[in-house]
Amino acid sequence: MGEFMNRIRAVCFIVYFVILTLIMGLGAMPIRVFKRHEAALRYAKLWSSLTLLGLKTFCRIRVRVIGAETCLILPALSPPSIRPISTGSYG
Repeated sequence: MGEFMNRIRAVCFIVYFVILTLIMGLGAMPIRVFKRHEAALRYAKLWSSLTLLGLKTFCRIRVRVIGAETCLILPALSPPSIRPISTGSYG
């Protein structure tokens, strides 16, 4: 009985995840068209939060992040920078 329930939960989560991703993917198109980078980041955070909520609801999986304050977050809103690999001189 336990394995059967695990399969039912997994199927429910997959259906939830596919529907959520399709709906939010369509909703993200105006954000991409108008190039709203701040809104795109918030939208991605919303999608990931709803995905984690689905994992918690259907599969009873909880996620705990430890050490987030020391995690290197790449600046998504700033332009990319070119950094030298070596400081040696040529020539």
